[in-house]
This record gives sequence, structure tokens and C-alpha cells, in this order.
Amino acid sequence: MSAARRAALASIPWALLACAALGPGGSQPAWELSPPPAREAPIVQPGSLQRSALESGLRVLVLEDRRLPRAVLGLTLRRGASSVAPERAGLASFTATLMERGAGHRDALAFAEYVDEIGASFAVSAEWDSLTVGVAGLSRDLDRLFAILADAVLAPRFDPEEAERARSEQLAAIARAKDDPGTLASWQASAAVYPGHRFGWPLAGAAEAVETLDAEIARAFHAQVSLPNNAILFASGDVSAADILARA
Repeated sequence: MSAARRAALASIPWALLACAALGPGGSQPAWELSPPPAREAPIVQPGSLQRSALESGLRVLVLEDRRLPRAVLGLTLRRGASSVAPERAGLASFTATLMERGAGHRDALAFAEYVDEIGASFAVSAEWDSLTVGVAGLSRDLDRLFAILADAVLAPRFDPEEAERARSEQLAAIARAKDDPGTLASWQASAAVYPGHRFGWPLAGAAEAVETLDAEIARAFHAQVSLPNNAILFASGDVSAADILARA
């Protein structure tokens, strides 16, 4: 051991560390003490979470929290990877990726710049039972944040060239995953438990299915699941429930 390392170890207050590991009385190690009782309290302040529903069937959830000048907006579609046939395994993830790459009159680069100009974060994710679009930033930019969300949900571009890139990236990710023994074991277990069902394939899909995906297939899936009575609009942070409901 080097002299410098010996000096560093010697400088550590070992007595203090040993005392910290003991309980309040100093006679029993902390890890042998019973855990403190769980405190029962509301998750959010009463009245701060408001629920509404539009005539179209769209549900709106708003959590007002004015402690920071931040706002989070999002929309969750209650259909995900489990709603597609096994031969389309990977379509939900593919669609989510394309929804991040251009919307409205902005292509992928212009849309990314539109988000970055205000320092916002934006993402689309696909899970087994949902597809969620989310954007977050400063509450003073609420108009821009809502415009980003609306474009991504209502007018994703699904450009063919972006579809080719997304397909290549998804195939590469599937190929890389095969190098992990734990991932392979999980895939085999799912296939054994859910034979012939979408649950039997990985969330990101199978290579033979992803190879068949294109922009038009993603557009059709988006149209199929993007229905008002299948969606939940949510907002939290420095926002007004009345304002969000009016925007919705």
C-alpha cells in the first residue's frame, strides 16, 4: 500500500463511522432495529389534484403545484405493445420513435430545435399497455409546451426517411440485446409462458417483424389508438386546472 493511501485511510474518523452504525442508544446496530412506522398522509395536498372529462371522452388530470416555475404536460393513449399482433411485434416502439422525429410542418431537426429553443424536454415512450407523449419545461413557456404536445399527438409526420433510420436503429438494438444472457433468458421465459401471444415477444419486438415496418404502418397504428375516449391528458406543476381544461 502506498504511503499516500495509508495517510488517507488514517485520516478517516473510524470512531464516528462506528457510532453512526449504532442505534440511538448506541448499544445495538442500526440494521437490527425495527423500521420506523409508516406515516399515513395524503400523497398530494387535498384539492390540488383535479379530474375532468370532456364530451369526447378525453380524461384530464391536473395536479397544481406552484412551488417551482415548472410544468409537465403529457398525453397517454391506453393502448400499447400488447395491442398489436405478434407478426407486428415492435410496432408500438417503432411508432413512438417516429413520433419524436417531426410533427406538423417541422421535420425531425426543426422539431428538435423547436423544443430545445426553450430548454424543454420531450419524449414518446411505448409500454405494454400505453403510449405516452410528454413534454416539460418552464411554466412561462406553457403556450409552446402545449403546442409541442399538440403537434406530436395530432400531427406526427412519419417521414419515410426517418422510418428507415428508426427501423435500422431498432434492429441494431435487438441485435445488441442478444449479447446479454439475462435478456435472452427473459425472452425465452416469455415465449414459454405466452406461446403465440404478443407477450411472448420482447417489448421492442423481433427482428423479423421490425424488418417489415414502415412509415405507413406506423401511421395506421397511430390513427387506430389516438382516439379521445382512449386518452388521458395530464398536467402538473405551476399550472391552472381551469386553463389546462380550456386548452384541452
